[in-house]
Amino acid sequence: NILAKNPGKIPELAYVDLICTDKTGTLTTGVMSPKVMINGFGEEIDKSSSQVAKLEAVRNICLNNSATYDANGNITGGNSIDRAILSLISPEEYRNVINDSKVVSRQPFSSENKYSAVSVSLDGYNLTYYKGAPEKIIDNCNCFLGATGWSDDKKNVLKEKIKDMTEKSMRCIALAAQKGDLVENKLPNDMTFIAVIGVVDPVRDEVPVAVKTAHDAGIQVIEITGDCLETATAVAEDCGIYEHGDLALTNDQFEKMSDDEVKKILPSLRVISRCSPNTKLRLVTLAQEMGRSVAMTGDGVNDSPALKRADVGFGMQSGSDVAKEASDIILTDDNFASVVKAVELGRTFMHNIMMFLEFQLPINFALLILSIIYPMIAGTALLASVQILIVNIIMDSLNSLSFGGEPPKDEYMAEKPIKKGSGLFIRGAKGRIALSTAVFIILFGISMVLFPEEREGLTVRFALLCFMAVFNGFCIRTDKLNLLSGIGKNKLFGYIAAGIFAGTVLLCSIAGNLIKTIPLAPIQWLTVIGLAFMVVPVDLVRKIANKRRRK
Repeated sequence: NILAKNPGKIPELAYVDLICTDKTGTLTTGVMSPKVMINGFGEEIDKSSSQVAKLEAVRNICLNNSATYDANGNITGGNSIDRAILSLISPEEYRNVINDSKVVSRQPFSSENKYSAVSVSLDGYNLTYYKGAPEKIIDNCNCFLGATGWSDDKKNVLKEKIKDMTEKSMRCIALAAQKGDLVENKLPNDMTFIAVIGVVDPVRDEVPVAVKTAHDAGIQVIEITGDCLETATAVAEDCGIYEHGDLALTNDQFEKMSDDEVKKILPSLRVISRCSPNTKLRLVTLAQEMGRSVAMTGDGVNDSPALKRADVGFGMQSGSDVAKEASDIILTDDNFASVVKAVELGRTFMHNIMMFLEFQLPINFALLILSIIYPMIAGTALLASVQILIVNIIMDSLNSLSFGGEPPKDEYMAEKPIKKGSGLFIRGAKGRIALSTAVFIILFGISMVLFPEEREGLTVRFALLCFMAVFNGFCIRTDKLNLLSGIGKNKLFGYIAAGIFAGTVLLCSIAGNLIKTIPLAPIQWLTVIGLAFMVVPVDLVRKIANKRRRK
């Protein structure tokens, strides 16, 4: 479910240690449905409620909405909130309101203003409907429909009710109206409150598992959302992102902090609510200044700067074209779990590269060193030229190809991320390469003592090199003590290993002068295989020592 616009970013995912993710549609299903509508007293609007209040709520929902009903009675367009709210209205009601109302001007929703508005002409006067975040709307209202008075105490009762709703993962949308024309980007302070609608968006089933996997992999996850703090925190708890003692901030709190303060609290930060595009960009920038590698998700036009700045930007298939253009990878299912799978793919990519290097370099270093030293001691070449060609062109190439087919392994997501700025050789790779090179040279030295005759020695050294490389391949393809772990998922590796063993025996037995070898007796073959196998116990000792050191 990932479409890599920039394939070079796949291996870079191995370095990611911070994922900033949207909530709606990424952590949640994105399919919202209205749960409840309440009036200014915090009471549910039902059949006994004021008809005036219900009529004005219907008009606001229909007119101040980016979603519409199509000819077939299906809701289309708009965002998930608008579609959910519009589902409260029947297609017939919607058409009646639209046909009876003349729209004068409109202000679409923006993350900066946190509300939308529409001005309509009704019976010779203009009326403007507002819809947005409750904290933006309610404090600018001085009365509400269906009641004669609205004191601060009653407002506080409503706010407490809204808080209860948000703590149950509901997203609350406030509706209000005012006589007069729309003034763009300015909320009047004498609006009439209509209602608050609570909508719910359930967490995707696979997200809690994906979040746990990310945490086990040493990756910090921060939820950045336009929802209020209570809703954002409730969803983060359901996902496993937020736990008691973690830090959750509103956008206003974040903006008041200095850069040094943000860097100090960043490791414990889990939620930013009412997040603005500028906050996203600032968060990415400051995290990168701390040496963090950041992945950012986004779907809106305003998310583009943050997506571009992030080490890896994830756009959404359902998002804007601008966001997709600015991103490196597009999530075709808009799912957070796919971000974690992408990280696993990146780590697999880097592991496969390292396995290739750990396979190739010991062979070549050992050959280089011995090709210089051995002729000085013995007066003859270590290997015939044709044998070196066979090793490099056929055997090395085939084994390297098999490493490219290694699938993702669970153990990769139990490791910490690769430190940003690390060189090509990571997690002790230089030490492992040096150890393998030393073992190869020692085993070559033992074979020279056991098989001093020139033609016999050439054959043994050629076969020994081929067999040592195969056994070394089994050692480096997994960090587990069981060298056959997961071998069934990469059958090509087993086929190539068996082919190299059989091909080496066959070449030495029948090629003769063509590759400067002679047939070996069974006891000689057993000796060569036994020497080559010594690569395995040496590596097992190394793995056991590493495991104890980590503990």
